[in-house]
Amino acid sequence: MSDVCILTDNSAQFPTGNFPGASLVKIIPTHLEAGGEHYTEGKGLRVQDLPKSAWDGYDPALIPPAVEEFQSICQSLANAYSQIIVLPMSSHLNGTYQNAARAADNLKGRVDVQVVDSQTTAVGLGLLTQEAANAAESGEAASDIVRYLRGLIPHIYCMFCLPGLTYLNHAGWLGSAQAVVGEKLSILPLF
Repeated sequence: MSDVCILTDNSAQFPTGNFPGASLVKIIPTHLEAGGEHYTEGKGLRVQDLPKSAWDGYDPALIPPAVEEFQSICQSLANAYSQIIVLPMSSHLNGTYQNAARAADNLKGRVDVQVVDSQTTAVGLGLLTQEAANAAESGEAASDIVRYLRGLIPHIYCMFCLPGLTYLNHAGWLGSAQAVVGEKLSILPLF
């Protein structure tokens, strides 16, 4: 058994369900607030439940796991693993990376935690997580896995085709005029 585990968030989508080192991957849930409801791990919410436009009063917000949640899970994992690599979604998408980094700082000297900014999400994050897990299964040290991941990150790209442009506007990634016109013209941009 490896003494390294990989902690990622639930935005990771794994292209292969059963991959080498899958047992070394642990998931920390992000949270979603939408329409006045709080959802953990997306339970109780389906994509079909979301309105076509974010301006329909639904007001969705992705809430990162708190620093305390990261600390708690890392302390728990430290009972079984000597090294933990945290590989969350991109620091540019929400505060998951920042909270993981703060938790790692708080645990310095007690738990060996290394946090890597994946600079991606979804399938890209899943691919990176699978590669890290495979390396951990092979007995690689955490520092070598982190170096390997940092070499892979610039070569991972994700493209999204998003019909609900007002969601991008709500997140601050697109101007309101662009969102309205794009939705009225049924433009499906690649993001």
